[in-house]
Amino acid sequence: MKTIELYEFNELNEDAKAYAIDKYRYQFSEYDAEYLTEWFESELYNAYGLEDVEVLWSLSHSQGDGVSFTGEISEDALSIILKAYDPIVYDRFQAFKRRYDTVINIDIRRVNYRYYHEYSATIDIDADSDVYNEDDVTSDIDTLEALMDDVSTTIERAYIDICQTLKREGYDYISNVESDENTIEDLLIGGCLFYENGVQAPVFK
Repeated sequence: MKTIELYEFNELNEDAKAYAIDKYRYQFSEYDAEYLTEWFESELYNAYGLEDVEVLWSLSHSQGDGVSFTGEISEDALSIILKAYDPIVYDRFQAFKRRYDTVINIDIRRVNYRYYHEYSATIDIDADSDVYNEDDVTSDIDTLEALMDDVSTTIERAYIDICQTLKREGYDYISNVESDENTIEDLLIGGCLFYENGVQAPVFK
């Protein structure tokens, strides 16, 4: 009877290791996709206080790739974003709020259901303010309208930057998941055995 020797990964020669890595490379899975979506959501909350947003993404190195999110931006999240991306606009808004009770409503909604990049959504913005209930405050209303323009510009710029940052980080995560190092770790943890040429031996139960 012929005896066939089996090897652990670390016992293979370099050529056989290279073959095993390419042949059995860890593939990005549905579990990894769910984890990445949850990670995007946690990043949005931890960095900007964004809650209850829907994150959609496609990161397959093809046309239309990207990350985007939709939902309402709360007052707290708005303050964090303005302070991070334009402190001057933030200070102007706080000063105006001290004079008139003002709430800025921001709703990000999807307009393109084919792609998920940062331009697949639109941002609706308006304000509820006591200034509209006052008489002879035309200049203050003009101030609010100008402020709203600057807030809108800042939020749009922040949105694009946040989505692009998540896109880069998502690509990095997928690249790490499918890396040689992660594949080797997966093969070692799995206790895989190989023939001398790097082909994985079948497991008999």
